[in-house]
Amino acid sequence: MESLKLLLRRELHGSVYLNVQGFWKKYFTNKLWVDNCIDLAKEYVKRSTEDDLMFPETPTEKLVWNWMEAVEKKIFQSPSKTCTTSITASNSTSGDEHHFNITQFRTTKTSEFNGGQTTRQVDYFIKRRGIPTSDRHHWRDVLVVGKFTESTQTVFMDKLLQLSMLMRELFFAQPLRQFAHGFHLFKKTLLLWVYDRSGPYCSSFIDIGKLPQTLVYVMAAYMSMSDAELGLYPHINYEAHHITITLDVPGVEEKREFELSPEPDAVQTSLVSRATSCYHTLEGECAVKFSRRMCGHNSKAELLKLAKGIDGMADLMGSRDFVKISGLRKDLIFTNKMVKKTLPDDKAMATPFSFTDGTMLRESKSTSVVVARKRKCATSDSVTETGRSSKRSKTSYGPSFTRNTITEVIPTVSLNVIIEEEESSIPASWTLKKTESSLRVNAESIGGKRKSTENNEVNGRIKRLHLSSTAVEASSVQASVISTAPGQGENASDIPFICGEGEFEVENDHVDGFTEVEVKFAEIRDRHSSAVAITPYGRSLYKVESSLELVTVLRDAIKAHWLLMMKAKILHRDISANNIIMTGSEAHKNWKGYIINVDLVVLLMDGKSQEKRQAMTGTMEFMALEILSGSCETTGVVVEHSYRHDLESFYYVFLWQCLSCGWEDGKEPNREYLKKWYTGTAHEIFDFKKTEIEGSNFIQQLLPRFSLKFQKLKSLSGEFRTILFFPYGEFDIGSHKDNNALYKATIEAFEKAIRLLTMYVIISLITILDRTISHPIW
Repeated sequence: MESLKLLLRRELHGSVYLNVQGFWKKYFTNKLWVDNCIDLAKEYVKRSTEDDLMFPETPTEKLVWNWMEAVEKKIFQSPSKTCTTSITASNSTSGDEHHFNITQFRTTKTSEFNGGQTTRQVDYFIKRRGIPTSDRHHWRDVLVVGKFTESTQTVFMDKLLQLSMLMRELFFAQPLRQFAHGFHLFKKTLLLWVYDRSGPYCSSFIDIGKLPQTLVYVMAAYMSMSDAELGLYPHINYEAHHITITLDVPGVEEKREFELSPEPDAVQTSLVSRATSCYHTLEGECAVKFSRRMCGHNSKAELLKLAKGIDGMADLMGSRDFVKISGLRKDLIFTNKMVKKTLPDDKAMATPFSFTDGTMLRESKSTSVVVARKRKCATSDSVTETGRSSKRSKTSYGPSFTRNTITEVIPTVSLNVIIEEEESSIPASWTLKKTESSLRVNAESIGGKRKSTENNEVNGRIKRLHLSSTAVEASSVQASVISTAPGQGENASDIPFICGEGEFEVENDHVDGFTEVEVKFAEIRDRHSSAVAITPYGRSLYKVESSLELVTVLRDAIKAHWLLMMKAKILHRDISANNIIMTGSEAHKNWKGYIINVDLVVLLMDGKSQEKRQAMTGTMEFMALEILSGSCETTGVVVEHSYRHDLESFYYVFLWQCLSCGWEDGKEPNREYLKKWYTGTAHEIFDFKKTEIEGSNFIQQLLPRFSLKFQKLKSLSGEFRTILFFPYGEFDIGSHKDNNALYKATIEAFEKAIRLLTMYVIISLITILDRTISHPIW
């Protein structure tokens, strides 16, 4: 539990926004169901003196749950004749009305939930419509999540992490989810959240102690929201036994419908990430990959078109762009003052991510990292601690990651951190430094220092809302905000039961309440969700069956990498075990190893390629030593990612397979050894890998760890090591301008190994045949 909290603190760093301007107005007003929810809240007010409808004076978790059950039963399901009960989804057509057909639940045991990465007890959740009643629940059916606590906001950070762990389970089970609603109830104080794949953000604190009808309204709103308002993908149809999506066919103006397996082959476990997931079509022809690229970057479809016709590269069969994070957050205002610090004090790298078998897989242990380094004084330790987004791969909790039994004690195995030049989601009409007139200045922020502790800090940064003394009318206390930005100065009359939400909080010494001040709008990480269908759909590299197959697949993948660079002028930059697949189909019988996943490629002819190649990029356990060393330097040394670094990554993939695969089921004797390849600081990882590769440890420590299945590959591992690190006799991790010599020597070494292994196979078959002839079984 604590290790996961630490991981989440790093992952959420710079992504948590408090007291977001326009939150209530965007999600809880201007909907078709608002009037009905207000009617239900009014009905509650009329009956609030009934014993079981009185909000508990001491709001323990059990008492609050009993109160919520009573509200649902007596107000939502059995209202008076004067109360409207039909709830119309905001995306429904006229006449298409439905009553509440979703309901609230809680669990009292960790064993009551299926479909997550770990077992969890959930204080409150609302499930998908039309699900049969059962004592067991599945995360794929959860729509809204809530956390109760008898503590006050002083435990804010701990409760934020707990809610984030639940959201992590939700997004894992629903990888195509765009966003999700959640809430905290601190005794009698309500805090509303929305989580998307760029991070969580919340409303202001809402005091419901004297006006619990506000919570009734929120509950009714959650139960009335349409699928789109709850964050479900509107472009995807979920059928009983498959998923259907329509994509654009490349080169022609037509669309194609793809029927996908209901369960993903690969899914990313991290919360703040590119949200990569991969499904296969029912006929097994294609893999369909969903992800969120940084806005301003080339789309996967564009890159795959550039690589068209290159052997060993996937072919594009369909693609489609969906919504941007900035589109999901439209009409909300994020300022730098709203950012909540979550990063712990220590600097160690963590590895949070995960995948399954398929084109990208759960069995893998992959840690993809992209960290843009400043040219001067950027240390690895300071850079990696701020890693905030993730692209792919391996579970943060286990080398054998499946959707069945997973326990939280399995260690972290993968990381993809990205801190690049990210485009702002702020509309062009906004300015990053905007003078606001007549901003209401929070008295707590004038003339004094803010409290230093993270929990006390929250009380100063999230303003408490003043509630109206009537059910509908709000107090007239409202800041006057002059701004061209959307969502400015919400009118109290638009917010049932609530006012004062969304004021800018300004920290400025010695100013009065009507002094012009600067508000700095935050630049959120804007991502664009998309889907691409590619072929072939192959087997994971972790399913390799023999030494001959492994060497053949890697040889073909290395050749594909060379062709990609020479013909398309594309450098992959993220060679890993997850990004190589094996094909066995008749259509691709002449090419066994394919490179997939073009998320981090760089176009060598692009004018910005040099800058992009200076980013610390790749999958941590497969990252080249020179890339790691560059991140450790404090002298301004910059390392440009080259072909040589990708070839070195191929070498680590080769070693990783020999060390981690081929053991009897359940046995992982090299587990702790391999953890050192991707845990700790960049400097620690560099030192360990260099020691294992450069000196006697290679012979004495590394080679003896090969599994029995790959014993015959020790010779190739030594020859590949010499080609990469000792081309002129001395240990060298640098790159040379001429790439032909290195590629040719590497491919020649693999082909020689293939000939030897083929000969071993033939001799083995002859031996078996001789024994059969000499001792027939009949």
